[in-house]
Amino acid sequence: MEMMNRAIEDASDFSEMLKKIEEAVPVRTKRSKLQLPEHLKGTDPKPPQRAGETLKDYRRRLLCR
Repeated sequence: MEMMNRAIEDASDFSEMLKKIEEAVPVRTKRSKLQLPEHLKGTDPKPPQRAGETLKDYRRRLLCR
């Protein structure tokens, strides 16, 4: 019986601690939108990799455009 009382007390303490943690940390319901720096807004997306093009060549092409 004593063990049962300890278990009930521990569960109560745990639920109180969990409530405090949940109140302290706000829950995110939606992902925050990514804010891009001004110099990156309006830039064209990366072009796709060409057929037969190696990754090294693709990166070189992107950096040189």
